[in-house]
Amino acid sequence: MNRRIKEALKTSLAMVIVFGFALWMDWERPYWAGFAVAVISLSTVGLSINKGLKRLFGTLLAFVVSLTIIAFSIQDRWLFITLLSLWLALCSYKYSYTSSYFWFVAGFVTSIICFDAGTDPVNAFNTAILRVQETSLGILTYSLVNIFIWPNSTLNQLNSATATLIATQRKLYMSYLSSMMGQTNDNATLRLEEVQQRNKFNQTLIAAMTDTYEVGEIKGQWRQFQIESADLMLTIDRWYESLQEVSELNLNELLPHLEALNTEIDARFSNIEQMLADHPPQYQPQVIELTMNEKAIEQLPYFHKAALMVTHIQLQHIEQLSRDLFNTICSLKGFGVPVPEHTQKPTPWASFLPDVDCMIRAINVVANMWVAYIIWILIEVPGGTGFVGMIAPFALMLAASPQLKVITLLPPLLITVVFAGGLNMLLMPHITGFTQLGPMIFLSTFTLCYLFSEPRHAITRALSLVMLLSTIGVNNEQTYNFLSVANTFLNNGMMMLLLAIMASFPRSIKPEHAVMRLIHRFFHSSQYLINHIDDHLVHKKSVIHSWKKAFHNKEISTIPTKLLSWSPIIDGHSKTPSNHTQLLTLQLYILTFRIQTLMTAGTQLQDETLVKILLSDVHIWRDNIQELFQRLAHSPASLSAQKIHEQLQNHIDYLEDHIEQTMNQRVNDKNISNLDRENFYLLLGAYRGVSESVSQYAKVAEKINWAQWKENTFS
Repeated sequence: MNRRIKEALKTSLAMVIVFGFALWMDWERPYWAGFAVAVISLSTVGLSINKGLKRLFGTLLAFVVSLTIIAFSIQDRWLFITLLSLWLALCSYKYSYTSSYFWFVAGFVTSIICFDAGTDPVNAFNTAILRVQETSLGILTYSLVNIFIWPNSTLNQLNSATATLIATQRKLYMSYLSSMMGQTNDNATLRLEEVQQRNKFNQTLIAAMTDTYEVGEIKGQWRQFQIESADLMLTIDRWYESLQEVSELNLNELLPHLEALNTEIDARFSNIEQMLADHPPQYQPQVIELTMNEKAIEQLPYFHKAALMVTHIQLQHIEQLSRDLFNTICSLKGFGVPVPEHTQKPTPWASFLPDVDCMIRAINVVANMWVAYIIWILIEVPGGTGFVGMIAPFALMLAASPQLKVITLLPPLLITVVFAGGLNMLLMPHITGFTQLGPMIFLSTFTLCYLFSEPRHAITRALSLVMLLSTIGVNNEQTYNFLSVANTFLNNGMMMLLLAIMASFPRSIKPEHAVMRLIHRFFHSSQYLINHIDDHLVHKKSVIHSWKKAFHNKEISTIPTKLLSWSPIIDGHSKTPSNHTQLLTLQLYILTFRIQTLMTAGTQLQDETLVKILLSDVHIWRDNIQELFQRLAHSPASLSAQKIHEQLQNHIDYLEDHIEQTMNQRVNDKNISNLDRENFYLLLGAYRGVSESVSQYAKVAEKINWAQWKENTFS
């Protein structure tokens, strides 16, 4: 049997067991236990156990919160919905921000308990306890079935993801190396693959640390590899900044040991791949010092010196990181002694930086809840309190997946309700015991799990199972009523309709509009950072200013990743060339790295004489780049790429000539240390890098039909 059949059989078996146990214990609403099985059934043991534990702890927290809300607002319906809305807003924000299933469960279980128990306060505690009992039963049952029957460890997936990531980084390094030597390469595809493979590796590692003892035992070493490979990815990207500037230079003369370094790094990557295939390494890495030909470097223009200095520093960093990565993999695979773990410095203000998109999604969840609540008060809706209570899980799910269109969920869910209604009205009245009910539940669950077995159908599978269980409504004292089935059908239809109408509140979720908003925010934050790049020289830092700077830095760091999730939806339609939005996102990734490099280089320059030389000319460049950022944010097609390139190039040429003349006059100045000169060169290279990135972004943006993106269409 293939994995598709095995996973469907395991979910079906767990579903039958929880119903059998709940009915045997004479628990009311045994389908609550079935709901737990439906939503935690994933493809691997680690993912399922991890999700199951989060569901259990989330349910326990929801138990406490729901009873607290009921206790404080039992006599006031508006206080009740206000308190519940505040809690749902918090859960929605945390779920969207951290992707932690714990907050999803804590939110929607609280909603269900509140509307189940709030209308019957005498039995509120018993209702909440029953919910916790049945949810725990579903989690425990599915976890045990998944562990002992055809367990699907994530270890092989982790090894595969690790090997693929390392292979891509090796290819990217060699591609950049050939670009540095003057060859023309298309690196965009490799860069996108690296970003995507990095995300896949991170998700697989979390699962493997849960379901595989061998990984969990040395999880510190795996975390070390995760940190080092991420640093290597960032360093290689920053190395890319200066490739164009140094490609015209004779690097073998300027960096005499460059060939030896490249041979050594390639050998390290090769042996890392061998170790990941469980083969011992053939050699031990050697330390390579990348020396510089000072006499030849003195003949270069100052911006070429800056670019070469950046290249030298990044290559030295790559040498160190690749050696550390080699030793870490050697330790992971048992071919060497454990390496000491490095700790990452916490990001300043990390806990106090809001995410705008998560806040908007939280507002949408609260708005859905209030509209549903008012409808329930004014109209006798099918499903009663269930209509309001079940809005929360659907709204939370859509908040975490804004790219998902509600309309795509409607057909499979309504078909499931019709199918389950047929079982309830035509087949179940003839069932006399669990020996007949069990096979029906098994076959129905197996059919839905098999049809929606693909990972991209995971949400549809879970919701279809929930609709199946709520429609057949299994209980020890079974009743059959066509109105119950019809109300379930209407209830789900109304919920989907409400969610579809409210999806664009408070802002449009049309992919083109979402991408344009993100781009606008990116350039707005970039403009702020560029405007305050020399604040450490002319202003005293305040708490508010430091917070704003950290917030905008976070914005430009996270927006490209958010754009990457929207780009597959846009590329290929709306007259947008294939993969063009992804290429646009890639240019924003590069621009982010270069702005951050500029910010770092700016804080390292301490010599007051050099600062005075640089400050007035840089202000001219800064004003120009800010104007371009503003125009690119509001009207990306207002300027041609050629005009932007010429405008920036003129400023850079002027800046380079002026600085070169000044530095030539001060070439024998002993008050300027070598470190200050080095930092000065780095800063100049960073300015040029930002200018080049803006020009490259404009070239890609020019090929997009922005006017059509701004149109309001029904889609």
